[in-house]
Amino acid sequence: VEMINLYILLAKKSGEKKSALCEKLKQPYRNFLSRRRTSKSSNEKHLHQIQQNIKIAETACERAIISKYTSKIRKYGESDICINSMIEELTHVKSNFSRHIIKKNAKEDIFIDTTTSLGLAKKLKLNGETLAIIEPEAGIFLSNFFKDKSLLPLLLKCFGSEPYLYDTSTPERLIDLERPSMNILLMLQNNILFDLFSKKDLVEIGFLPRTLPILGANFDDLIFKNFNFNHQQKNQDWMALYEEKILTILEANYTQDTDREIFDITCDANACSILLDFEKENQADLMAGHFRHMAPFIRKLHGIAARIA
Repeated sequence: VEMINLYILLAKKSGEKKSALCEKLKQPYRNFLSRRRTSKSSNEKHLHQIQQNIKIAETACERAIISKYTSKIRKYGESDICINSMIEELTHVKSNFSRHIIKKNAKEDIFIDTTTSLGLAKKLKLNGETLAIIEPEAGIFLSNFFKDKSLLPLLLKCFGSEPYLYDTSTPERLIDLERPSMNILLMLQNNILFDLFSKKDLVEIGFLPRTLPILGANFDDLIFKNFNFNHQQKNQDWMALYEEKILTILEANYTQDTDREIFDITCDANACSILLDFEKENQADLMAGHFRHMAPFIRKLHGIAARIA
């Protein structure tokens, strides 16, 4: 079983509009979240007023209880029974009113820009344990990434959706993730990509072998003659089609519920046979002593192929 998550490193030269492309890729997601937030905000003002009234009523009750017991203490003197009764009544009021206070939901997000392990773990927890990163100029992201190696274990777990526990000595910083999941697209210049693959620790810990490096050509140089597009699709605006597909997927599947149903896409016998043959070919090459410098990547190639398919 392979998750459909992909970590892509796309190398493109400066001036090839990486930022503009990233903005286009993110736009359907932003439109989707914008619609959701607008529909919720229409009731927020009314709800906020009700919440304020509940808090005012709670404060008035608390003051009345304190005033009542203050009068008794002045008249009869302070006693443990009197103090305990007052605490009991205040606790009861707090409990009754707190049931009617609606906690504000976390702001919904699909993309994340924080690069600390705690920040990423927190945001995953608040967003159904699923997020994505798209960075047009990944140099800043990677520089923070190299400074804080604690980010690596979480990214490794998110690739395969494995359980992850962020544990510190402070109780409120305990974050238990059951099936964290991420997709990452980092666009970077060629020299940064080559420098990245020279860092042996990232290869040994398993991060780079999980990535798919792509040396991007100019879009005008791409050849489509081998693709069988049907006649109806030829003249369509491809960005409009992309947005339509993304919105359809989000409408059907987007949730912040960590107990959501997760679907398995099955693999038919022929496809499975092709993948297993590919894995065996790769293993045979390694056993024969070929491509030793690429061994960590080649061992994972069949999994990457399955994810792309």
